[in-house]
Amino acid sequence: MTPDIEALVARLDELRAKATPGPWVAALGSGANVMTAISGDRRGEVEFVADCLPDWALDNCAVAPDHRDNLNLIVAAVNALPDLLAALRSQAARIAEMKRDMVALQELARVMSCIHTMTDEQLAELMSNAIAARSAKP
Repeated sequence: MTPDIEALVARLDELRAKATPGPWVAALGSGANVMTAISGDRRGEVEFVADCLPDWALDNCAVAPDHRDNLNLIVAAVNALPDLLAALRSQAARIAEMKRDMVALQELARVMSCIHTMTDEQLAELMSNAIAARSAKP
């Protein structure tokens, strides 16, 4: 199943616009697993984004599993999101261009199959129209 790239990009843009601006950083507390969080930058000030220490660890005085890898993944994904969305937009535009080219090539193949029956004037007009169509492509 092919995702609707435009809808996906729009949804992620919408979510990103509502979220704390980046770059986000992993904020480790005292020790590897205590009071870890993700923070971002809003108007030049550090802003808390997400607590990454489960409540049960505090309630039971237990040490939570080392979740720095999860923290780092979240931070890296959020910080890479603008570039990923730009790449998706670019690729979607390229795919649309390639689809238009494919239609033009299919038409050319159809014409080529009967070109032997055309006069020189018809061939010249055909080439002129093809060049004009390619030049006018959005």
